[in-house]
Amino acid sequence: MSTLTDNDLREVKELINQLGDRINDRFNQVETRFNQMDNRFNQVETRFNQIDEKITELRINQTEVQTRLNDWKPSIDKTADLSEKIGELRNWKQIAIVLLTGFITSVRSTKSV
Repeated sequence: MSTLTDNDLREVKELINQLGDRINDRFNQVETRFNQMDNRFNQVETRFNQIDEKITELRINQTEVQTRLNDWKPSIDKTADLSEKIGELRNWKQIAIVLLTGFITSVRSTKSV
């Protein structure tokens, strides 16, 4: 076996240092990636929180609209009855107009005779 010289030891030391530097670089890259991923997850979490708040607002608004509709329901239900009554009144008006026209025509015809 040959004995180790100072040059051999320096080369081994440099090799170890180079490997250590590469490992440190890799760890730094991995740490950077993890930090980037953490930032992205934070952004996603923020967006989910915003969406959750908007959904809550929509539910509140929906409840308010539903309450208003429930308040208006009796009036809306009466609309069909009112339209039916208006239709009946219109028929009575037509009947009254026909009777008045007939009466006026008969009065004129008796005056001209």
